[in-house]
Amino acid sequence: NIRVYGGVLGLSPAELAARMDDILAFADIGDFLDTPVKRYSRGMKARLGMAVAFHANPDILIIDESLAAGDAAFRAKCVQRLDEISRSGISLLVVSHSLSRVGELCDRCILMRGGKVAVDGRAEDVIAQYIEVDLGGKAPKSAAKVA
Repeated sequence: NIRVYGGVLGLSPAELAARMDDILAFADIGDFLDTPVKRYSRGMKARLGMAVAFHANPDILIIDESLAAGDAAFRAKCVQRLDEISRSGISLLVVSHSLSRVGELCDRCILMRGGKVAVDGRAEDVIAQYIEVDLGGKAPKSAAKVA
């Protein structure tokens, strides 16, 4: 399972072998490691995929609603790792409808409307404008801490 994900991300067998212990520790799927992926829950697939992606050392890491799966402890571990990745200079592209998650992870946002860039700026400013214009000033409960 890890070899498949690693291969998709362009990791050579040697690179994957060198990072295997870190990947396994991050994924924390224990006894289910050798279970076929087709039997994994959505959360287990997210754990494995995120663990491999986080250890692939990409130039740009694209996260598309991946943090919606998994338990709260795993999501918190992912957010911490994303913060570490961001501080290391790797660019993160986060595609999400979760305003709180965007506010936690991003310092810059691009708001799209009709497939075009509507607003590009500081995350807190873009989120505030989205809440005001697109949501009629009614922030979802999950966005209260960032708006």
